[in-house]
Amino acid sequence: MNNIYELFFEIFPALRKIFEYSYIPAKEDFYELTPEQYQKYYREVEKTDEKIFLLLPNHIPSLLSEKEANVVSESEMKWFDKARKLIDAYCEKSGQTFNSLEEKLQYVATFMPPAFTDGTPYQ
Repeated sequence: MNNIYELFFEIFPALRKIFEYSYIPAKEDFYELTPEQYQKYYREVEKTDEKIFLLLPNHIPSLLSEKEANVVSESEMKWFDKARKLIDAYCEKSGQTFNSLEEKLQYVATFMPPAFTDGTPYQ
């Protein structure tokens, strides 16, 4: 992490989602919008040159509802990788062994401001 901007405007949204879902999305969990979905998306949001994706992890059924679908741009997808690296860095520095992602998130949450974890299982 290079600066405070990166933490709050790039990593924060991704890290917040990770804490909400107790899950770090993988590349295969993102699906580019279909042409019809792009049309609908651009009616509601300003048009961009970036590709737009839905975050739809197959093993988290609650995220499969179109009403709850998380739409992210191509650049925002990269934020999840940065958030994962931040989580890994905190855990590696601890010298502890973590048996699950849940344990890692519980540990990392102790270092995060409440805005990152409020309303999540790690508050």
